[in-house]
Amino acid sequence: SEDICKDDWIQLRLLSDFTAVWEKVPQTVSQQWEKEVQMEELMSTMPEDEVAKSRGNAAFKRGDFDMAERYYSQAIRCNNSSPIYFCNRALSRIKLRWFSEAVEDCTCALQIDPMSTKALLRRGHSHLEMGSIGKAVKDFQT
Repeated sequence: SEDICKDDWIQLRLLSDFTAVWEKVPQTVSQQWEKEVQMEELMSTMPEDEVAKSRGNAAFKRGDFDMAERYYSQAIRCNNSSPIYFCNRALSRIKLRWFSEAVEDCTCALQIDPMSTKALLRRGHSHLEMGSIGKAVKDFQT
């Protein structure tokens, strides 16, 4: 069965044998527009770095890793004290196969939060992709 994500409009339908099923309901243009307006209103109350992160998350979810990387970079320019922004940008850079840049981001995240598991795993993955087995093992064992 297909997963239903929180962004989908769903309804419960009663079948002829009196069993119920959840199904996706196609969004009309007006429903989609209303949803986008609500999101913009919500984002207008958020700090600029959180808005950029949210847009980066949306771009990443769409598979637009280049745009996600740009939005996470914007979030970092607004607030460079969040290890999450560096970890998110690192994952985008990994998807773009920019491994040395991903290592730099993970190192920045670890300077802020030395116990960041995501930063260690992503840096280890990047080291592995670059052929630095010893560095990868060290990150994975930390």
